[in-house]
Amino acid sequence: MKKDFTLKDFLNSKIFFVILVLFLSFSFIFLLKELKKTKKKEEELTFKKEEIAKLKEENKTLEEKTSEKGLDFLKEREARLELGLKKPGENVVIIVKQSETESSEVNTKGENLSNPVLWWTYFFKKTLSKK
Repeated sequence: MKKDFTLKDFLNSKIFFVILVLFLSFSFIFLLKELKKTKKKEEELTFKKEEIAKLKEENKTLEEKTSEKGLDFLKEREARLELGLKKPGENVVIIVKQSETESSEVNTKGENLSNPVLWWTYFFKKTLSKK
């Protein structure tokens, strides 16, 4: 007669023991890998937080410097533009933009020529007539 193989027999067998040991070994290895990844990411996070703190501090000092220089620059700009002041030894040149009517008068024949044609006449001094 054959003996029936029951669950209790399976749990007490060597095969179950080997399977259980392999399963626990793989689980332990997987757990160690995940812990290593977690530790590495925590170190990265700490490094990035320190870097952010350094950059914020640097940003703060740069803002202080630019705000001080910016105020001086704005004061000087307002004095130049609004009050017409200049530094000693400085020459002021005022450039006045030509209006469209004056710029069209520059064209001797009153023609509206394209930009390439105007360059051609500028370089080669040819007189172009309307075709």
